[in-house]
Order: sequence, then C-alpha cells, then structure tokens
Amino acid sequence: MENAFSSLPVRERIIVALDCSAARARELAGLLEGHATWLKVGMTLYYAEGPSIVEELRARGFHVFVDLKFHDIPHQVQGAARAVACVGADMMTMHAAGGTAMMEAGVRGIEEGAATREGGKPPISLAITVLTSMDADALAAAGVTRV
Repeated sequence: MENAFSSLPVRERIIVALDCSAARARELAGLLEGHATWLKVGMTLYYAEGPSIVEELRARGFHVFVDLKFHDIPHQVQGAARAVACVGADMMTMHAAGGTAMMEAGVRGIEEGAATREGGKPPISLAITVLTSMDADALAAAGVTRV
C-alpha cells in the first residue's frame, strides 16, 4: 500500500481542506490549480453554498471530497448520499456510529446518485469512527474506554 501511495504524483497525495468562506475557497482554488488535485468541502462551506460549490470545483478540474459525516436514519443517509453523488463528489463520509444498516443505505444512495452522472463512477465512501477533536475524556463519555 505504501508503494502505491508513493507512486502517486505529489499533487494527488494531499487533500486541501476548504474550511473557510466561499470567497476564500474560490481564492484558494485559484491558487491551487495545477498544484493540487483534491479539495475537501466540509459542512461550513457546503451548508453555506450548497451543491453548487462541488460542481464549481469539479468544473475547475479538482476532485472533491465532501466531508459531511452523514449520520441519521438509513432512509435519510441514502437520500443525502444520493444527492451528493449526483453533484459529482469524488469522495464522501458517513459516521460509522450510525450502524451497518445506515452505512449500507449510504452506499446504495451513492450508487444511485452515481448512476445519474455520465460515466457513473461512484464516489469513494469513508466511514468516520472517531472525530479528531475527541480526547480521552470525550471518548470515555461516548463509551470508548480503550484508547
């Protein structure tokens, strides 16, 4: 696996997080064109700009990682994943704490959304297990006692 990663061009090894305003995200995208391949759109930017920000970044030639950490009832996650896949996300997240049925519904939504796009390639789906902001106390409060 490490050899596969190191064989990638440098510009494909890094995902730049656009956890900022839309104006700043557009400015950063302009600076990164030709230097980076992947941009991450998180909740703040996505909720402010909606799906159009994903389409805009894709039109500029970037791969877009939509990091919304879906976590809801399976029906809702399936619909949300379908919607994000429809706009062209290349990668997206759901929270593993939602359980297997929810994650399976998310994958179905991803496949449904991808089928509506030319080429039909589904986005990569990632399961988030722990947030990086959680310390040992926060993990213990959530029932994780072995770190």
